[in-house]
Amino acid sequence: MDYDNQVLIELLEPLQWKGIVTIILKAGSELSEYTGTISEIVNDYYLVLIDDSERIICIPINCIYKVIYYADDHKFVVFEKVLKDDTNILN
Repeated sequence: MDYDNQVLIELLEPLQWKGIVTIILKAGSELSEYTGTISEIVNDYYLVLIDDSERIICIPINCIYKVIYYADDHKFVVFEKVLKDDTNILN
């Protein structure tokens, strides 16, 4: 596992069952957004998210580009992974 994914897992683990998070994925030049509660992290490879419709979404950790959530002190937090080829991303 590379360093960026390990940092991401360390960020995500305490967020399990602690409220709503938004996960933005990047696969190729496509971005996808999912919002829900993190239920578990499987083998440091997949994140399991449950949305408000009780749908289970399995997300590969290495595709996570951005994580948005509220911290315990009610501060808005955005974690953004630095990608090697960031030319197709508009901020």
